[in-house]
Amino acid sequence: MEALFEGSLVFGRSAAASDAPLPDHLALAPSPLNRVWFESTAEIFFDDRVAVIHAWSDALAQPLEPVAVTIRRFDSGTWVAERVTMLNLLDHPVGAVLIGIRRLGVVPTPVRKAVDTVRDLPEVASVRRPTWVLQELDSLGHVLSSEGDVEETFGVSPEDLEGRLVLDVLHPGDHATSIDMWTDLLAHPRSLRHVTQRVIRPDGSVCWIEANVINHLAEDGSGSVLSIVHDVTERRGRERDLLSQARADALTGLPNRSAVISELEHRLEHGRVTAAFVDLDGFKKVNDAHGHLVGDRVLDVVARRLVSVVPDPSFVGRWGGDEFVVLCSSRRPEELEAAVRAAFIDPITVREVAWPAGVSIGVVVGNPGEDPEDLLRRADETMYLQKASKRS
Repeated sequence: MEALFEGSLVFGRSAAASDAPLPDHLALAPSPLNRVWFESTAEIFFDDRVAVIHAWSDALAQPLEPVAVTIRRFDSGTWVAERVTMLNLLDHPVGAVLIGIRRLGVVPTPVRKAVDTVRDLPEVASVRRPTWVLQELDSLGHVLSSEGDVEETFGVSPEDLEGRLVLDVLHPGDHATSIDMWTDLLAHPRSLRHVTQRVIRPDGSVCWIEANVINHLAEDGSGSVLSIVHDVTERRGRERDLLSQARADALTGLPNRSAVISELEHRLEHGRVTAAFVDLDGFKKVNDAHGHLVGDRVLDVVARRLVSVVPDPSFVGRWGGDEFVVLCSSRRPEELEAAVRAAFIDPITVREVAWPAGVSIGVVVGNPGEDPEDLLRRADETMYLQKASKRS
């Protein structure tokens, strides 16, 4: 039983597969269905189509491992349940994905899952189904055909994509990765590669896609390369938001300790960095005398003042407690320290409590390649020497 991606979905034995042994649980369809994938899925109950797409993707990723899914399909005026089993033999001499369909019987008319409001849905369920595109490409990367959610993903019709190079619609920053993947794919017949890249639509908007790309070319150059594309823009956005939240201090909104180290590491890869370790003097007395709510508000005011007074291009993060870190790539130590001290010239007033903020600052210069934590340790030690000198 053979299901080729070349523009059709075929159920039934082919000449190429006639000698291949089939697992016992793969039931043969009574007759071939020579229709494209989009037409074949049109009869499947809408809520089950996502499960079919996931099963197909799992089968491509798991050679020689049967993947099964139960679907409901409208057939001859009634709804029936069917068990669909897929077996990836692309790397096998058969060179195909085998599909077995077993009819389980008539079922009641299925009802779409309905939700009254978006708020009733978990965040990941805000999209009814994945956006997908099936493409056929030649060995040079020209689009031969496309079907599925083409306009939603690429911003153009399938006809407008036909004959164009895939690289023409990809973000320039992803060209090198795409070419490397393509070169490796063509060197390994019957292989599958996974790639994440960006599509630039005609209106300038960017769409993130994930693609499973299969080399289905024959030695004589016939055949094609098949690409199953999923739009993952929303998921990437959620991941970016979660990453941002994980790297932000909950109280002040500044970058947290982890983000400070990452930023410092990045800057040290490109040049010298001036780093200031800032510690508030006498902050514990604010908490003890007025409570933590006032103390938290003071820290928030300090954060905003530091952001407003330090020179650009700069980076301000909260290290923890009443300690902050300021990074600057183009200032001398004395210039950065003066800028930081400017944030504490005026008292900080919260709920009629005026606190004449004192501050100890340790400023050091880091050289390219220096370990970020070693640099911050030097700044911390310099700050404590300054703080100790005030006590003596």
